[in-house]
Amino acid sequence: MAARSGRLEEHDDPAAAPEPARQPASTEADHGLAHAYAARDWVACARIVDRWWPEIGFSAQSRLVQRIAHEMPLATVRSNMGMWHRAEYYGRLPLGEAPVQIPVQPAHIDREIAAGSAPVLLKRVIMAMIARRIRHRNGDARDLAVASRPLAEATIRCHRDGVSGAAAYWCLQAGVSHELFGEFDEALSLYRLGWEARRFDTTGHAAVDLAGKMTAQAAWRGDRVEATGWLREETRGFDPDQWFTPHLRLGYHQTRVLLADDLLDRETAQANMVEIRRPVTTDESWSIRLAVVVHHLLTWGEAQEAYDVVAAAVAERPGPIAGEGMHAALTHTLLADAALALGRGAQAARHLQEASGPGASPVEVRFRLLQGDPAGAVRAAEVALGGRLWRRHRLQLLLLRAAAAQQLGERETAVESARRAVVQVRAQGDLRVLCTVSRSALEALTADVPDLGELLDEIDRRGGGEIYPAAAALVELTEREAAVLDRLAAGRSLREAADDLVVSVNTVKTQTRSLYKRLGVTDRKGLMTEAVRLGLVERGVRPDR
Repeated sequence: MAARSGRLEEHDDPAAAPEPARQPASTEADHGLAHAYAARDWVACARIVDRWWPEIGFSAQSRLVQRIAHEMPLATVRSNMGMWHRAEYYGRLPLGEAPVQIPVQPAHIDREIAAGSAPVLLKRVIMAMIARRIRHRNGDARDLAVASRPLAEATIRCHRDGVSGAAAYWCLQAGVSHELFGEFDEALSLYRLGWEARRFDTTGHAAVDLAGKMTAQAAWRGDRVEATGWLREETRGFDPDQWFTPHLRLGYHQTRVLLADDLLDRETAQANMVEIRRPVTTDESWSIRLAVVVHHLLTWGEAQEAYDVVAAAVAERPGPIAGEGMHAALTHTLLADAALALGRGAQAARHLQEASGPGASPVEVRFRLLQGDPAGAVRAAEVALGGRLWRRHRLQLLLLRAAAAQQLGERETAVESARRAVVQVRAQGDLRVLCTVSRSALEALTADVPDLGELLDEIDRRGGGEIYPAAAALVELTEREAAVLDRLAAGRSLREAADDLVVSVNTVKTQTRSLYKRLGVTDRKGLMTEAVRLGLVERGVRPDR
């Protein structure tokens, strides 16, 4: 999974002022923009911005571009398609007013390439994609990426000075659009395509951005060797601490956390977590950053903090959660995973109903196993293993199937799954994955999988431990019991709860006694404590009344 594109500070929040430019390789020339602005030559300003964005956008003149977009007369804005899209981006005009011109017929594309206008068209599409993403219309941004891909690929094939200049940056932004829509494989294919076109790039930074995206994707997929290779490309000739944008640094440190936690290298992981946990002004891929935080916290036994961090982030971002794409699906997967680490089956079950994406399968299989259904876990794991999976998730599923088969007495299946997993663990160095299943189940397999015993010893030396409990209780309440519990958790008295539900106080008392019996408690304080522990209500319930 990718972490965060490096150069998106002006994309995420149009009102946020970018940092002073300190690029690894980008031009400081403004192509006459400052002079045209001083003369209030709006036609020249529009022409320069349309022709030279994003080169100017990532220079010392980025704030000037924003000023021009707000001050330029609307008649001039609408007479220049590039400025029209920028005005939409900054919120001066409603999104969708400016038509997005994308030639799709080969003859039309050839004509634009011959005329030299293809790069400008691509830059306009990029701006339109970004404008839609910052308003959480990720599906629309993804559709623009799909529609404009033939044009971008044609400019890459052209190999002519100037024609291919915007292609690498288009690949980066189109990849981000697919990623935020939840299409990670398509995003990766675009990042790789952009990498092939990096030598034509006119922005001066697409190569390091693309390498960063592919570094993060490889790390999240569990491909340590590939991630390390891309990390070298990303930092080739540059000091990460000197990158002018916090987003490039953020992606770099996220990758370092993932790689360190997989090795159970706590010191390195925590050093990089300091950067990840710093407040950032903008963060378009914020749910991916959360996934790295949860990965780290669960690794070192901080399941409650992991759950609370995600729940707080979700509450603070109603727009992205309600929008299209990966944020809602990924955050529910993270919440379900953290709930399982806390042993809260009911809470995990609620979040699993909304969870989806590449990481959902291991969580669903683990849920079955922790609910005492090893046969169901084996079946679900085998179905998932028959599909296309990231290496990280395949490893988890192999180990979950081994643990479930061991419980069922299916020794042959357990040993076969464990052997396959151990081969990959040794190849990639992912010790953490062995902490995601029962230690006793793994130890029972060491006689037939000798290398497994050595790996478990190494986990002990590095201070790793079991991430999930042996079971996650699932307490199912009736609809009436759940309604009463919600009101008691909100601090309502029995009389107030009865009034809310339009029933008698005696009915509420009966339901409350039923809750005491079901949860094994004798008073309201114990009921609230146990309800929170099981995930039947959220933390922070009101005092007894």
